[in-house]
Amino acid sequence: MDQPTTDDWAVARALLPGLVRRAAHRPPAVQVLGETGVSPVDVVEALSDDAVLLAKVRAAHDAVRRNSVKAGAPPVQGLGEHEERLIITAVLPAIRRYARAQRVPLACGTLGATPTAELYADDGDDTSLVETDAVRTLLRILSRSDAGGAVALAGRRGAGKSTLLRALLGGELTVSERPPLTVVASAPARYDARDFILHLYALLCRKVIHEIDDPSGHPDTVVDPYVRTERAQRRRARTRWWALHIGVILTGLAATVLTTALVARTSVPATALDLAKQVWEANRAMSVGAYFAVVFAGLLALEVLGFLWRGGCGLLRAVRRAVPPSLTGADRDLPVLRAYAVDQLDRVRFLQTHTTGWSGKISTPGGGEVGRTKQAQRAEQPLTHPEIVEEFRRFAGRAAAVLRAAGRCDRLVVAIDELDKIGQPEKAHEFVNDIKGIFGVPGCLFVVSVSDEAISSFERRGIAVRDAFDSAFSEMLVLEPFTHAETAQWLERRLPGLSREFVALCHCLSGGVPRELRRCAIEMLDVSADRYQPDIAEVARRLVHADLARKIAAFTDAARATERDSVFLFVKELEEAAAHQDPAAMAEASREVVLRSSGELERVSGQASAFLVLCATTLQVFDTDNAAAVEPGQVAFLAGARRRLGLDWQVASDELWQYRKTLGLPGTG
Repeated sequence: MDQPTTDDWAVARALLPGLVRRAAHRPPAVQVLGETGVSPVDVVEALSDDAVLLAKVRAAHDAVRRNSVKAGAPPVQGLGEHEERLIITAVLPAIRRYARAQRVPLACGTLGATPTAELYADDGDDTSLVETDAVRTLLRILSRSDAGGAVALAGRRGAGKSTLLRALLGGELTVSERPPLTVVASAPARYDARDFILHLYALLCRKVIHEIDDPSGHPDTVVDPYVRTERAQRRRARTRWWALHIGVILTGLAATVLTTALVARTSVPATALDLAKQVWEANRAMSVGAYFAVVFAGLLALEVLGFLWRGGCGLLRAVRRAVPPSLTGADRDLPVLRAYAVDQLDRVRFLQTHTTGWSGKISTPGGGEVGRTKQAQRAEQPLTHPEIVEEFRRFAGRAAAVLRAAGRCDRLVVAIDELDKIGQPEKAHEFVNDIKGIFGVPGCLFVVSVSDEAISSFERRGIAVRDAFDSAFSEMLVLEPFTHAETAQWLERRLPGLSREFVALCHCLSGGVPRELRRCAIEMLDVSADRYQPDIAEVARRLVHADLARKIAAFTDAARATERDSVFLFVKELEEAAAHQDPAAMAEASREVVLRSSGELERVSGQASAFLVLCATTLQVFDTDNAAAVEPGQVAFLAGARRRLGLDWQVASDELWQYRKTLGLPGTG
């Protein structure tokens, strides 16, 4: 396949501003630009250097150029039929994202936003992405269509790794005309590497079969069992309904013949023959029974014809699915690939046993018999782990080459989620060591979500310290928490009209972690449900004290597990400090919570003290008089302090006290 040249990038750079300009005058773009007050000229200037859009335009132009070369025509410098698709699928969404990112939330001291359904959607149903640096980096990685290898997706719990993988599965992350063929599997907490690769192998086979059979269908790998059961139930219901119709018609026809026979006092066969003659002989008058017989016979014929019609249509659809519409060019390999996938899927799922044999018998004079029997049984033995790896690599490489040549997808993506849920780091390393043999297939990219511990391991490469992550992954993509602007973009889609004070409060209380941000936004609406448009100070007080109550219970449980005599004193001081309604008094009382002991209890008490200082500082910053003047730097510091509390409570506590002195807050001692 021809590869794009440098000229393709030059043409793409020349075409992109025109695409953005035309899209900016479409009604959807005009509406969102009017709402945010962004000029179309600013949009053209901002998106003309967008690397993701540029890659998509380049891919479309490359496809047009290849098609013209195959057809023997001069290379085309435009986009042709790809232009409208690019505007709808790429440029218009980019304009909406840019305009929303420029929207500045209004300053309003009361809570009056109306939530959308997206806010309450489960994490597994929410695939709408905020275009962060990690998303843009992953799009650039996907644009390298020929590269294989494996990418580690790292980040703390709730950072959005699973959402990013689901967006890949749904086809939302792509820079080419067709999204990559994506398979997502969850790593088990207790695993067997051989069984997991077999599971991944079966998922890939099903996905390939589904793509060849129905390339425009639903992106799920297999049909939902509930949907399959529903279809079977409908088929059974239609069969029962048809049988009931036939039974009623036959009963009516039989009753007509029987009634006529009783009235005429003739036999049933003779009556049926006479009714038939009345219908077919034109010179005979038809009786009432003959009219009824004609009606029932006609209904019976219609039911039978309808049944045959439905059966014929179903058979025709099955034949169309079995026989590909085109067997020319690259499409000629698709049926072969499908048969290969079906064969491999059967081999993965079943242990096949073949039995062959023969027997013979010869009769001798005098009634004797001489016989011989020979039987051979051959059972296919389960594949070993190296054989499974080799079979997987061979199938994945062949599938990627055939599907790309046929224009069905640009590449294969195999995503492994929830590896960070394997509790022990050494077990996670062992898992990666056992499966990394399937990495490195040309045209197949592996994306694996890993834990935070993998980040430091990967970054130590080149310092004579190597581990499983360093040797398995070619790139490490880190999902950082949201910035203040990204939090505003996330909330704007789920709580439109939320004022900037409340956006800042949600960012501080969630630390910028997407999962915590959703919980915080929902809790903000719940705790304020009994007040009409409460002010920022009231909402902050309710959210902080609700969070504080949960943390006190957690700190108390952790302290009791230490079995120290001073636990009672710690719990008493903690509850008294948290009971202060004045934030300055709470901050001062937090000093008494720290127990100067050694071991786990000192760490727990130190974390509790630092958390109390954070709560007091948050309440004072978001006081009614100060909330409108909260600066982005203050918001970023409080969000970062919440994240740093779990790493080093002493550093976080010192930073908080120093920050309070800088702001001149009461209670700094």
